[in-house]
Amino acid sequence: MDIQSKIKEAEVYCSMGLFTEALRVYEKVMSNPSGLDADEKEKIETAITEVQAKVVQEKEAAQKDVSGEEISRIQKTLSGSGNVQALMDGAFALKELGHYEEAVTEYGRLLQLDYPTAKIVPEIAGCLARFESPDKAMATVKKLLEGPKLGKKEKARVQFRIGFEIEKRGDRDLARRLYQSAREIDPDDKEIEARLETLEQSTPAPVSAPVDTDKDLMEPGKGSVSEGAEKRREHRIATRIPDFVYVEFSLKTPKEKGKQYHLNVMNYSSHGIGLIVSEKDFGVLKLLKKGDKIENITFYASWAIITVDTVVRHVTKVEEGPYGGMYVLGVEARELITSAQPS
Repeated sequence: MDIQSKIKEAEVYCSMGLFTEALRVYEKVMSNPSGLDADEKEKIETAITEVQAKVVQEKEAAQKDVSGEEISRIQKTLSGSGNVQALMDGAFALKELGHYEEAVTEYGRLLQLDYPTAKIVPEIAGCLARFESPDKAMATVKKLLEGPKLGKKEKARVQFRIGFEIEKRGDRDLARRLYQSAREIDPDDKEIEARLETLEQSTPAPVSAPVDTDKDLMEPGKGSVSEGAEKRREHRIATRIPDFVYVEFSLKTPKEKGKQYHLNVMNYSSHGIGLIVSEKDFGVLKLLKKGDKIENITFYASWAIITVDTVVRHVTKVEEGPYGGMYVLGVEARELITSAQPS
C-alpha cells in the first residue's frame, strides 16, 4: 500500500466534503501503520479525530431532517415485515440517521428470527457505543433480550458477545457491566466468568510452559502444566502488537464443513499469541496438531482487523485461575511478530 498516496486521497475527499470516505481511507492506513514514523502517525490520528467530528456533525444534521412521525412510520412498516433483508436495511437506515435506540430495536427483531448473531452483534455494539449514558445502554440491551425465542444461555451469550464488541471499541466499563449481567443470567458459563475476571484484574492469567507432545492435542485433560511461565511476560510486546480481543477462523475439513470458530485472545508475546479454548470448542483440539497451519485467521483489535496465516506451536492446559480447565492454543503469526519487533 502506497501510504502517501492514500493520505493524499483522504485529503482530497475532505476537500470535497466526503468525510465518511476520508475516514475509511485514514482507518485503512492506520490498520497497518508499520511504515509510518511517529510524526506521521500523530498527524493521521489528529486527522481521524477531526474527520470523525465532521461525520458526527453530518449525521446530526441529517437526523434533524427526519421527523419523529417519519421514524414511527419506518418502524411501523418494519414491524409488520418478516423479511430479513428489509429489517436489515431498515435498521441500517435508522443507524445512519443517528436513531441508535430504534436501530437496536430492529436488530433485536432479527435476533428473534434466528439471524446469525455474529452479523448482528457488531451492529448493535456500534449503536450502543454512541449512547451518552451507560445506564441507557444497559436498559436497551435488557429490552433487546426480552424476546420469548431466546433461552437463558442464548441471552447470556448474546450479551457476552456484545460486551466483547464494546471492549474492542475501548469502552471497558460498559463491557464489564455487560459481562457482569451476562454472568447473572448464566452463572455456569466459565468463559464469561473468565473474561470478566481478566478484565477486572487488567492482567493476563498465568500460563506455564507449552506442552509439545502431539498426543496431548487429541485428549483434553492430558498434558497439564504447572505455574511456571512468568518469565514469558518479560517478552511481551504489547506496545507494538494491537490489543487483540478475539479471533475468528474456519477449518476446511470434511467433518467441519467450514465451521466458524470464535476464540478469545489470552495473551501475546515474542513466542506468539495464546488463544483460549473453552469446553465448547474442545473439538478443535482434535483437528489441530503442532505444526499445522491455520489459514486466514482474523484478529480483532480495538483499532484494527488483521487477517493472516498462523502456525500451531503448542497446546497448553491451564491448571489454575479463571481459565482453569481450559486450554491455550499457541499460534505463531510471523507477519505480526516480525512487524512488532523493535527496529
